[in-house]
Amino acid sequence: MEPAASSTLEKALKRHSRPQFPTVPPRALQLPRSSLIQSSPSWIPPVPRPPAKARLASAVRSRRIARHVDWEDFTRLGALTQAQCSQLICQPKHGSPSLFMFKKLHTDTAFKHIFDMQHPCIVMAHHLIRSPDVQYVGFEYYRFTLEEVISIHLSMQEAHLYPIAKAIFSALQFLHEHGLVHGHVSTHSIRLCGRTGKVLLGDCEKSQSESSDDHNIDLDQLGLSILKCMEAQPQSSRTADEVRSERATNKVFGLSDAERWSDAKQLIDFLEDLFSLQRSRTLKLERPHDYINANIANDEILLPLIELASLECFTMWQTE
Repeated sequence: MEPAASSTLEKALKRHSRPQFPTVPPRALQLPRSSLIQSSPSWIPPVPRPPAKARLASAVRSRRIARHVDWEDFTRLGALTQAQCSQLICQPKHGSPSLFMFKKLHTDTAFKHIFDMQHPCIVMAHHLIRSPDVQYVGFEYYRFTLEEVISIHLSMQEAHLYPIAKAIFSALQFLHEHGLVHGHVSTHSIRLCGRTGKVLLGDCEKSQSESSDDHNIDLDQLGLSILKCMEAQPQSSRTADEVRSERATNKVFGLSDAERWSDAKQLIDFLEDLFSLQRSRTLKLERPHDYINANIANDEILLPLIELASLECFTMWQTE
């Protein structure tokens, strides 16, 4: 009985053939890691990066879609008017107690990209209410604009400007990666959170596909917004060409109190790069100036200025 049992056991535990893979030769194990890397085949092609349009389409599939809602789902608290733009402030009747700012948009093309823009420095859209003539898009609630913050009696310092420049530059990098140009960067479209001081770029529903005619528009507008913050008393609007002309005559971008910024070398160099025509927009965004990674200050430094804006600035508010 023992031979038969042994035969059955061997049959049950019989090894099955499986593909054999080449093993690393002993000599290779003794080589330093650097030589192994250098000896790797140089003919292996890099993984191709999909074009911007394809990346955006791929991102759309992995992100949430707009939540179609009705006015019955919200309590309308009132209308907030800033820079002649009125937005309805609403609170959901069920679920999250968060507030949303509903903006009226007249065409489908005006917001076809907005629900795909999920970035920490962009005001995101969450809800969509359709009607026969117009559509209302519900954005995250960020009450203050940069225009209000620079209108208080205190002047901004270099440390206040850093989180603004870094956040908006990051948002523009995101738009550029997806083949979009904002075209409306200003102290009115830049928003701030009253609780954390976080800086975000709004009005991204106005973004358009990049073209050869856009040149340096977003970076010029960012530079003009920063210069407006640097003025103790913001002047009337200037163009990027006027700023470049003033810089060419050895003026610090035409600032009225240039001496106050004499120690802000990194900031001045960053502005120089924003307005420069020597480097392309693509190169500036993909290889940013060292100022962007300087870690000079964080968002919280803006909180005292935001609090003063709530006390000193008049904003038109109409209750429902």
